[in-house]
Amino acid sequence: MDQSGSKHMLLRVFTVLLAVGLLFAGFGAAAAVNDKAPTQKKPAKKTAKAAAIRQAPVKKPVEKTADPGKLQAQVKTAAPAAKAPAKNWSVAAVYNRVRNLYDRKDGNFSESNDFYLVGNLSLAEKWRLSALGAYSQNVKKPETADWADTQVTLSRKAEEISTNFKMGYGALAIVAHSKNSTIRQNMNGAAGGLLNFGFNDGVLTPGLNLGLSFSLTRLFYAYETNIDGQVLSPWSFKQTFSAGYSVGKFSFSGSFIHRNAFTFQDNMKEAFEHSQEIGYTVTPNFSVAVGHYLSGGAFKPNGFESNYSLTDEENSQAYVSIAVSY
Repeated sequence: MDQSGSKHMLLRVFTVLLAVGLLFAGFGAAAAVNDKAPTQKKPAKKTAKAAAIRQAPVKKPVEKTADPGKLQAQVKTAAPAAKAPAKNWSVAAVYNRVRNLYDRKDGNFSESNDFYLVGNLSLAEKWRLSALGAYSQNVKKPETADWADTQVTLSRKAEEISTNFKMGYGALAIVAHSKNSTIRQNMNGAAGGLLNFGFNDGVLTPGLNLGLSFSLTRLFYAYETNIDGQVLSPWSFKQTFSAGYSVGKFSFSGSFIHRNAFTFQDNMKEAFEHSQEIGYTVTPNFSVAVGHYLSGGAFKPNGFESNYSLTDEENSQAYVSIAVSY
């Protein structure tokens, strides 16, 4: 696929996502207060005494200045204030200080500052549009700082499919603008679909969450190889298992990801990544966490021995995280 065809395909993917978002979008709510009709009194029977009273002169009462406090209370009682509509969007900013877990004293120790910005918008009742952007800065090599590719996801809220399980699905798109994607790989973008499974509320122990998700992504490149001559992979299949447990203000979570990449030469590459994290919620909008992350190929360079491990002296990373949400 040439570069022009890839760009046209990516534009069509974003057009579909935008159309779906506009279709399900619903903003605001209107509330009307109906005034109660005053109760009509039955006319009094005409009597001689009543006629005499009507003929007698009537003294006009002296007008009194209204008490502002009582007047305000009456207005509130007569017309209560309408409740503000629930917010259908949220924004979160995350800062990670990342460094190698092991310092081998060989000059390859690395540290970086990673910044993430996440936005969520609820569409209708069951749909959500999310966008994730990231920026990373190597402390020792600040000139290599770069933005990561932006990922946009349109997902549907998971619904019950059986007594114990629920399922959700969605679509994703990746806007390629990082140096690695645009310069080294000549990538124009990517699009795919996702599927996730979980347990219904009340099935697991309170505070425990388990989930399994799958995503298939098509990546669009201008060429079949990168600038180094390595064959690229236009298809990626990711399987993710996640687990979490929260008690009080503390949370414990972990995830394991297995990736299958299929190259233009019909070869398959495998890779993995996993993370473990302990978090603490300071306030509903502020939290901190510490964690460990490791990624690598599924096999060692010889192609036979498994490369899976919990930690690795060369690639294990430790991080401290601060998150603020609104």
